[in-house]
Amino acid sequence: MLLSTGALLLTLLLPEAAFISWGWRIPFLFSAVLVAIGLIGRARLTETAEFASYRRGMVWSIFRYAAASRKSRRLAA
Repeated sequence: MLLSTGALLLTLLLPEAAFISWGWRIPFLFSAVLVAIGLIGRARLTETAEFASYRRGMVWSIFRYAAASRKSRRLAA
């Protein structure tokens, strides 16, 4: 919220020529900062044991499905 307010103020305070040439990029730069903060925060979080075991199970079930479908295609051919 603070970044969007700051971007709005910066774009309102810029002269029109400066806004048209480079000022319209300011909100996008602020959003890049927010994306970086979100990615860093997400990378530092650890998964719960329940979700980690669920995800491991999903990976193996995907492999099993792929192997079974490949095997059935070979048998059908």
